[in-house]
Amino acid sequence: MEGFSLLNAQSFLKIQHKSDSLLFNITIKGESRLIRLQFDGSSQAEAVGFCSKAVQRLQDYVPVQEHLSTPASTAPSDPAEPGPSIQQQQAPEDAPRAAPAVAMGPLSIKHLSQYFLGERELSLPMAYHQCTLPSGDLEALLRLCLLDSGFPAFVEEVEKKLKELMQE
Repeated sequence: MEGFSLLNAQSFLKIQHKSDSLLFNITIKGESRLIRLQFDGSSQAEAVGFCSKAVQRLQDYVPVQEHLSTPASTAPSDPAEPGPSIQQQQAPEDAPRAAPAVAMGPLSIKHLSQYFLGERELSLPMAYHQCTLPSGDLEALLRLCLLDSGFPAFVEEVEKKLKELMQE
């Protein structure tokens, strides 16, 4: 049995979704593996629903492509037709306004510290955007912190430690 972290999954994992199935293409150290996962249910619609829920959850970590099975969709587009090639030509004009590219691979403590202090533009992978605390609990925690007279000093201490970590 093998396990993979989804923190930098975009660098080695490609997922395609079709109906009630997911196709995982995993490439690590030059070795590729294809895994097909088919969902089951009391009906085809229920199986498709289960698969769609899995897709929604996976998209928090890695993009999931819709599988296009028509031969016309796999053929390169005609240059006269509007398509991806035109979008690619427009991309450099939009580049200064575009968000920074999503960081791939492991992130150093220094880079994370710079990000949290607002000193570095960085787009964190989707896995970093997950909050395990239910929203109601988060609000209660935030209210508790704001009402605590020692909280501002704590925040200053955290900022000081983050700056120290950036120096390492």
